Amino acid sequence: MRTIKNLQLVLFSYVFDESYNTASNPNDTVCRIERKITEQDLVVSTPYGIFETSNCQSKYFMYPNWTFAGTQRYMNTRFAKDVGIVTETLPFFTSDPDYVERRLVRYHLN
Repeated sequence: MRTIKNLQLVLFSYVFDESYNTASNPNDTVCRIERKITEQDLVVSTPYGIFETSNCQSKYFMYPNWTFAGTQRYMNTRFAKDVGIVTETLPFFTSDPDYVERRLVRYHLN
């Protein structure tokens, strides 16, 4: 018999969204994007505190004309229960190999 935690890991191990990004010319595909939940129960430290998170990872498979900064790029958004987003990798330009990450510094609940 499986526990709920193991069942959740099985349910979220697949790709739940797939899309394509094109340049201004619709026949010029920049990349294929897959999104899935990864790294559940990962502990993340931010300036505000320490949180147990689940990660929504976007994986970009860059097409040959757009591989200036590598063939695969990643964006991660980590969510904590009852808080929301605690860390987030911001969008990148195809020619820029650097990433920018935001971390939670404060939040307010109404």
